[in-house]
Amino acid sequence: MLCCGMPRWIKTLSIMMLVVLPGAISAQWYPIDSDSIDDVLATSLDDRSRLQAIDVIAGAWFMSDRALPYLEQGDVLTRRLMEHPDERLHEEAMRIRATLLYNRGYHAKFHREMLAAQRDFREAFELGSALGDTMRMATCLDALGVTYLALGLPQKALDLFIDEIYLLRSLSLPPRCDLARGLQHRARALLMQRRYAEASNSLSQCDTTEKSCHALTLMVAAEIEEAQGDHPAALGLMLRARELVRSDRPHWDALTVLEPLSSFLLRSGRLEAAALAAHECAGIASHIRDDAAWCGCRAIEGEALAGIGHPTAAREALQQALDTAARWGYVGLARETGDEGSMVHAARLLADLYKREGNTEKALGMTERWADWKDSVQRMEARDAILRHDLRIAEFTDSIADAERTEQATIETSTALQHERGRGRILLLFVVITALLTGSLAWYFAQRRIRERVTARFELQRVQHEHMIRELRMRDQVSHDLHEDLGAGLSALKLWSDMAAEGETDPWKRKQLLQRSTMADDLIANLRQIIWTLNSSATRLDQLVTYITDYTLLYCAQHELTPIIEDNGHWPELQLTTGQRRETFLIMKEALQNVAVHANASTLRLNLAWQMGLLLVLHDDGTGIPDGPTATTGNGIRSMQRRAASLGAKLSIDGSSGTRVTLFVPLANESSNPGNSDRTTLAV
Repeated sequence: MLCCGMPRWIKTLSIMMLVVLPGAISAQWYPIDSDSIDDVLATSLDDRSRLQAIDVIAGAWFMSDRALPYLEQGDVLTRRLMEHPDERLHEEAMRIRATLLYNRGYHAKFHREMLAAQRDFREAFELGSALGDTMRMATCLDALGVTYLALGLPQKALDLFIDEIYLLRSLSLPPRCDLARGLQHRARALLMQRRYAEASNSLSQCDTTEKSCHALTLMVAAEIEEAQGDHPAALGLMLRARELVRSDRPHWDALTVLEPLSSFLLRSGRLEAAALAAHECAGIASHIRDDAAWCGCRAIEGEALAGIGHPTAAREALQQALDTAARWGYVGLARETGDEGSMVHAARLLADLYKREGNTEKALGMTERWADWKDSVQRMEARDAILRHDLRIAEFTDSIADAERTEQATIETSTALQHERGRGRILLLFVVITALLTGSLAWYFAQRRIRERVTARFELQRVQHEHMIRELRMRDQVSHDLHEDLGAGLSALKLWSDMAAEGETDPWKRKQLLQRSTMADDLIANLRQIIWTLNSSATRLDQLVTYITDYTLLYCAQHELTPIIEDNGHWPELQLTTGQRRETFLIMKEALQNVAVHANASTLRLNLAWQMGLLLVLHDDGTGIPDGPTATTGNGIRSMQRRAASLGAKLSIDGSSGTRVTLFVPLANESSNPGNSDRTTLAV
């Protein structure tokens, strides 16, 4: 370590060694020997050495207010050195000033000085642009976006994060963690706009090879899950992130995992786990001297300890957090780890603890502190609200300025045209009139074309409706003719056969006459089915269900089967086509016939249900199909499968225990009002 009694050249060399490895220091913010650096700043006459010393300590104390005095010295020094005639020193001063402005901007953001933070970030971006430093420009865009997130302006932040990601991807070898940071922040901006799917997609592009980057990605994913109400999934992601940062050396990334985790556990009522996580977080914050994070973690730990019945330990943790916050001004912080207002809450909690213990004096003192801090936070929030309003006004003003510039350019163009010669004005007028006439004609013909298309469409619809009406009338006429002519004839044939059979003494002739009567019965039943299919009024789904139910009951009665019919559907008012009614009924008719002819069954169960389509299950207690339905070569099953395919339906036949025929006919439910019929199980 450096000491104050060293010769100046040794101290300068030591500072240069610190500069050689700034990454290890600034990336993890480990403690450094500030006394030695103070000595260099006080005694060194070399501007470059003093500048580099300030750069080292400001980067090492990035998260601490201890860096503020050095940032002020660096501001004065870099302003002066940027005017230096030495080009190399001038460029180095610009580079270090950009870094100092970035650090100072984050300190301003922590203390809710958003306007100052944005001013520093923008100046740092301009210096990075002048240096051609793409990485620095991207970092400043990210910081600016974070301030807009803190102000509750996610769309503006999203635009900045998109620009940042574009700059990083323009590099030949984009830094994986920096690119992941931009994608994580873009996800947060999308999350604030409730665009959850886009936020998750942004996180899916993050690199997961680096443990710390992966851990931060998991934390943002946990925020998305929590926002959608899936708290167990959010906790699982946070615990995975905790394991990742535990396997690495302690640094600031661990705080971005442990502090939100402990806060989440506290909100979820897991007080003991919250206390342990907060205690671990406070230990890491103390190690890297992040006093602000230490205050937030100790406040969470104190609240958790109070909740599980350890008032003494809770009071000690809260008091330490509040004293440190008062010392460094950590009230109403705006950090990515979520400390806004936590010290105010901690003061109120500690005042309540003192009050319950009967310590009225301390309770009053803490209540006064709570009131003062609450006023401070409210002033910060008011300042943020004013800045947010000013930013929106500025954006609107920029739009107005663009419009005014456009208007001014139009006026200048008009003035130039007025000074042209008369022939030019006449020519321009002629061109304008021609353009207006052409436009008017084009508009007229376009409107005429639109009217013709609308008329043609209405005419087509009229023709289709007329055709549909003719078809319905034809169906009604055919149905009427079949009923009046064929139905009457078949009924007469049946009656004649029955009468002839009663007077016939020859057994063989009597049998023939009875067969003719039975055939007439079958033809009459088939005729009724054809008439029902053609009947235009029988088009609703519930009518089809009623018809199938009635037919099943009749068929079972004719073939000495015991029917059990279960109707579980609240049927929608859905219109069916003729093909849908006919094919569905014929499939079930063929299945019933197979039961009567082949199954040797005594009981038949029919289930009907609505499941975004018509579901029919026909199950008998017969012998089944020993070789399986695929081994059956009869035309009946093939006919059922062909009809199901024409409906786009699913047909399955299981012959292992009796025979189960399952038919699902998908139907589009265009009505939101289900039928009012409430059918119950019917057992006969």
